[in-house]
Amino acid sequence: MRLLPSLLLLTACGTAAGGSCRLDSDCEGGLMCLEGVCATRDTALAAFAPKDATDGADGAAADTSTADTAAPDPGDTATDDETWTPIAGHTCGEQPYMHTYPTCEPDQGIFEAGATPCAEPSAKYAAKSIRMEAEGGFVKMAALANPILEKGVADGSITAQLWQDGALALNCAGQGIWVRDADDRGADCASVTGSDTFPLTIPLSDPPLYIVVRDITFDLQTGRLEGLVDRDKLIADLPEAIRETGANLVEANVDTDDDGKPDDSTVVLTVCF
Repeated sequence: MRLLPSLLLLTACGTAAGGSCRLDSDCEGGLMCLEGVCATRDTALAAFAPKDATDGADGAAADTSTADTAAPDPGDTATDDETWTPIAGHTCGEQPYMHTYPTCEPDQGIFEAGATPCAEPSAKYAAKSIRMEAEGGFVKMAALANPILEKGVADGSITAQLWQDGALALNCAGQGIWVRDADDRGADCASVTGSDTFPLTIPLSDPPLYIVVRDITFDLQTGRLEGLVDRDKLIADLPEAIRETGANLVEANVDTDDDGKPDDSTVVLTVCF
């Protein structure tokens, strides 16, 4: 995937902060066009921040989060014959899946539809950080999204868990699905969204914005997760006050229906456990 330069860092002559604009290019370097006005990055970030979020305050988000029911640490479900083999220089530091097994635990088919009663996964890994990379269709969105992602994962309003069938390890090919919590697993034992999707929650509104990243690949060596987002649906689901801004920040860069016009957006996340 080609790395795109961040347009937020481009410098050019244009309108100063507070002046009117139609596009980002109408503004001075380092500014962006936010609802018709040239704005700084901090102003744009404030527009995307949850309006009812206050540091240290008790609120509905804290009451309804899954922080109290987070997945257990991998050590709680690890097998006795595993060997810890950390990989130097890993993007996420020491990762719980960096194990080798003398004999890989086989898949049990626990995520196949109709396999009731539903069996528990071999292990559950809760994401401890999610970072959006400045690549693909979200090259301009990453700088604004990452503070929200960091805060949301920390306070429990953003959850992502990898449920594993079989061993999650570099030398084993276990099957995994991504969920936000147990409710994402359907009554038929299969994931609601499917095994090749990643559920991304952004607490911009009530209810929070829910983005399905589909056709994903996940690299155990780097924590890099790549996938596609339906851009039109994403923009339509944004709160009206920031919909125009979101449309300026998320670009369609993939033609999925072969009509010669880009319609979906690639997104790259680094997910660490």
